[in-house]
Amino acid sequence: MSERKNISNASRARWGAFQIDRQWYSLLLLCVLAQTITVVLTWRLWQVREYSINLPLIDGPWISFGAVVLVSLIYVLIDPRRGAVIHIVVLAIACLADQYRIQPQFLSISILIFGCSTTQRQNYCRWYLIAMWFWAGTHKIFSPEWPMIAWNILERSQFDADNFYHFVSWVLAIAEIILGIAAVLRPRLGAILCVVLHGGIALFMSPLFFDFNASVIPWNLATAIVGFALFWNATASIPATRWGRVVVAGCLLLPVGFYGGWVDRGLAFVLYSGNMPRAAMTTKNGRQILGDEEYLGVPFPREQRHFHAIFKKMSNAGDKLHVTDRRPWSSDQFFVMGSKNIPLKISKIEFSRNSPTEVKGVFLCDPVSIFNLQRYGAKMLARESGGAVYAVEFDPKKFNGAVLRYLKGLPNLEQIQLADCDLIDEDLRALSDLDALVGVGLSNTPISDRGLMYLSELKNLRVIEHQGSSITSEGLENLLRVSRPPESLR
Repeated sequence: MSERKNISNASRARWGAFQIDRQWYSLLLLCVLAQTITVVLTWRLWQVREYSINLPLIDGPWISFGAVVLVSLIYVLIDPRRGAVIHIVVLAIACLADQYRIQPQFLSISILIFGCSTTQRQNYCRWYLIAMWFWAGTHKIFSPEWPMIAWNILERSQFDADNFYHFVSWVLAIAEIILGIAAVLRPRLGAILCVVLHGGIALFMSPLFFDFNASVIPWNLATAIVGFALFWNATASIPATRWGRVVVAGCLLLPVGFYGGWVDRGLAFVLYSGNMPRAAMTTKNGRQILGDEEYLGVPFPREQRHFHAIFKKMSNAGDKLHVTDRRPWSSDQFFVMGSKNIPLKISKIEFSRNSPTEVKGVFLCDPVSIFNLQRYGAKMLARESGGAVYAVEFDPKKFNGAVLRYLKGLPNLEQIQLADCDLIDEDLRALSDLDALVGVGLSNTPISDRGLMYLSELKNLRVIEHQGSSITSEGLENLLRVSRPPESLR
């Protein structure tokens, strides 16, 4: 009996040198394995590359970080306390060398490693997870793109997307918020919900179901297991130290800065909810959407400064850039590349102009607008695959006047066919900002002369088809007096 006790004490002493017991060292080993697999799956991301180009926050002679990150993970197993900090520092430096690496899976696993490294750090990790769950759901609620993303997930998974995507989008968002709150008020319930959520995500992302973004599977599996251990026998109390409270407040408040573009998506717990900037560059060879490629195994981080950096490296004098940002404290931006390779900020009107030294900019279309127009049976045309939508035709059987508000998300629109649709004059107000509009079909509609006045500011309008409508010759003449004369009003 005495001999067995001595063996047990020796075991405690050996693990106590790391100030960590066997259970937590096993969890630490799991997290290190998860991070290792994630780095290997995204190995190209950690190299110095020509394409996709590196996005350094600070210019300098950088190195490839794949091997360095793996060495730091080995040191975590040798000395958990110091190794966890060193790994976070190495990861931070790697992100300075290439902002492409500011991805939630890498950052979150590093925090899990930190939380497993000593008993004192576990509570910081708990609050990180609480903030992640709460904000991941909150971002989804405030994202106009999230229902569209939920529809796409359901559609690719062979579910009835059309009838259930709104319901599923709300359920998933609220479930994440409930998990965050439960982890504070009922930690054991939070532990169970953590396993359900992250285990389900890992299964759903696997080749068995979705086969999408495999680099997040190790992160979700590690979070399911470590999160359960963190909350099952714990109270998520606020740390007593000043610095501890600062860390908790930072986790809970920092994501607010995402809506002004001050905090990156990878640091703000924006997980699959969209609502991020998009950009397109117009050159003499046509329009190119920036950041859509995923050759590195992770999505493009999609911050405005990243698009600016790519535009500066890839464009020639006279090329133009449109950055669209729907977040409430951000706005669209327009640039032209100057003769000295310096991007110059311009207005929306200047962006759409053509000149001997500049191309005519092609605006980005809003994917949410396209999604909602498709739900109402609208047919959209582009001159090339993936190109800008220039024409829309509405199905009279599915038409609803409210859907016209989505047309403002198609700024390159030249033609709209509304023949036989059940319109009222006020519906045409939605067309008043479509500056590129050349023709509109209003045949066999109740539209009258009053509705035409909403089109008076459209200087490029040339054709109004109005047979069978209530539009009169006098109304057309009045339209001519307040706008540039169309070539044909029939």
